[in-house]
Amino acid sequence: MNTNDELLDHVDENDVVIGALLRSEAYDKNIDSIHRMSGVLLVDHVNKKVLLQQRSDKKRYPLMWVVSAGGHYQAGEDILDGAYRELDEELGIETPIVMVGKEFKLHKDANSYVYWFIGIYDGQDMKLSKDEIERVKFFSKESLDKMKGSDFSQVVDYKVYGNKVSGWAYELAQRYFAGEFDEALVYLQKS
Repeated sequence: MNTNDELLDHVDENDVVIGALLRSEAYDKNIDSIHRMSGVLLVDHVNKKVLLQQRSDKKRYPLMWVVSAGGHYQAGEDILDGAYRELDEELGIETPIVMVGKEFKLHKDANSYVYWFIGIYDGQDMKLSKDEIERVKFFSKESLDKMKGSDFSQVVDYKVYGNKVSGWAYELAQRYFAGEFDEALVYLQKS
């Protein structure tokens, strides 16, 4: 077993836990499986910008711009706790977040339920995980529109993406820019 091979919840088509599987098994095309992932979008609500991370030069989507933080849920992990863990591991920060949706995503190499969260970035210092993140940057709607890239489901190989933004991050950011998460942001500002 790979020492970096996490144990994940194996869920059915209704997102009910039916067992556990290794991360490598979740991406094995010969195994029909579904697992859970989180995605957190942090926003500078005053300046109407979203914070995205550029992934390190890794096998999966190297140098592509993705949501602020996110990853796989560990087996038995609470949905909100897992999203907070990813924020801490990848950005080294704590900030209130709220769930804004859940989607089933078909990938070319795995299937997952993705839980989406939004939070307000209030200027705290970040301690980036250099194993996972090349850099972070704030984007306005206009700057993000200029660099829209391929959706994960349409990626055909693991080439270097450079100035491409993932379809997932782009879609979530557009929902923020359209005001879809305003109620959640008001809630966060009050908490």
